[in-house]
Amino acid sequence: YECVSNPDSLAINDETRVYNTEQIDDTALITTHNDNFDHIFVDNITWQNIFEDIRYSQLQQRFCTGIITSMICIMLILSVSLFSGFGKVIFDVITYQEKSRHGLMMIPNMQKRSLNVFYFNLRNGTANAEYVKEIDDYLEKYVKEREMMRKFLKICTMEERRDKNHWCAFDIKRQFHSDCSKTTNYGYDSGNPCMLFIFNNRLGWKPNMKNEMDYLPFFCLMQYQYSSNIYTNITYYPSLPTRIRNGGFQMNLIPNEKILDDNGNEIIGEDGNILYTLPPLVMAKLTFGNVKRDENVNLGPFTMDCRIKDNVAGYQFDNIDSFNGQTVVTFDFVPQFS
Repeated sequence: YECVSNPDSLAINDETRVYNTEQIDDTALITTHNDNFDHIFVDNITWQNIFEDIRYSQLQQRFCTGIITSMICIMLILSVSLFSGFGKVIFDVITYQEKSRHGLMMIPNMQKRSLNVFYFNLRNGTANAEYVKEIDDYLEKYVKEREMMRKFLKICTMEERRDKNHWCAFDIKRQFHSDCSKTTNYGYDSGNPCMLFIFNNRLGWKPNMKNEMDYLPFFCLMQYQYSSNIYTNITYYPSLPTRIRNGGFQMNLIPNEKILDDNGNEIIGEDGNILYTLPPLVMAKLTFGNVKRDENVNLGPFTMDCRIKDNVAGYQFDNIDSFNGQTVVTFDFVPQFS
């Protein structure tokens, strides 16, 4: 403030500068500092803006830095989680595909169908033609491969083992009953269907049994979901020579081994792949003893659980968990009468 000696000199004689509400035009556009706001919203926000622009206080700068840092951390965590999860899925898929190539398999293959359900028509045999064809195709290929390397194979009894130049082979005609043969369409025409099981093992695994046995035990359990009654009997070819009904894979065919010539060289097949001994087979025949065939009803679904058994009396072994292949096949079974 400054002292004024002549107060009269402060008087304003210009009437137009005196505050007058009638002379104020409030309809004009407000343009003051418009350029500054446009500059804020149009310009890119950079680190230089945040730390050097005087319009931002230190608190605002810290806040912006915290937000950006938090977003970067969140994005990194999400990216790592996404790639980890994606990698695990890929690993699980590859592991499953590799595992499904070894161990217990079933023909007809329910895993290749959209629904894991085995529909069997007890009256109309032609309705089961696709199952018959699938078994037939597999056995034809099996016999063809056996013939291709017959000079390296021999038909063995259960007690026999391979010798220096010959590996054991599975005798389909001798081991499979006529009920599970091509002449009866593997039981599908008579209403007692047979299912083919394979134990394919190129991993070198062997069951660690206390005593040398001739069979690897195999068993199927069929349970009706709405009753404890037994509607189905299961017969195995070949079967264990025990009182309890079980099937058995020949031990002299486990594991599948590479076919070698006299010089120890691997034998290459017509398809360009190394030849291996063929896997052991088991047929499981289903018989519906307690079901009246003239009933116009549909039973089911049954739950079918087929697996390698490690606790059968006289055939126990303790290393089934070390086998990196399938040991269990499960599916639903629905018999139909119409």
